[in-house]
Amino acid sequence: DGVTTSQTADYQGLLQEPTAPTKEGYTFKGWYDAKTGGDKWDFATSKMPAKNITLYAQYSANSYTATFDVDGKTTTQAVDYQGLLKEPKTPTKAGYTFKGWYDEKTDGKKWDFATDKMPANDITLYAQFTKNPVAPPTTGGNTPP
Repeated sequence: DGVTTSQTADYQGLLQEPTAPTKEGYTFKGWYDAKTGGDKWDFATSKMPAKNITLYAQYSANSYTATFDVDGKTTTQAVDYQGLLKEPKTPTKAGYTFKGWYDEKTDGKKWDFATDKMPANDITLYAQFTKNPVAPPTTGGNTPP
């Protein structure tokens, strides 16, 4: 993330391993000779070549659990940090209309599956419903005066 440190080593000498960096939502994989891919540098055995080198910190995204709660019945989905959740099948409830998935049992923020991304922690989304209006009783087709 733009932070660099330098050290000097003799030709065929060993480098001192820097402190492992941290990055929210990611696990540090190691130091590599390329920004992506490349070979992992082994500080115990890899020797300084006859030229300057740059080592890059590489990370893997952590996976977190999204739990979908429909009146106490739950399903889960594993999602990588900053990944998009797959919207579950729309739940049904007799006498109610599904309102959406929210981060609280009542009220809360409605989850937007097109734009909201998985945070660096497990989450629970709750199905919220709106009660359908009850139709007034009919009087057998007679209209009151």
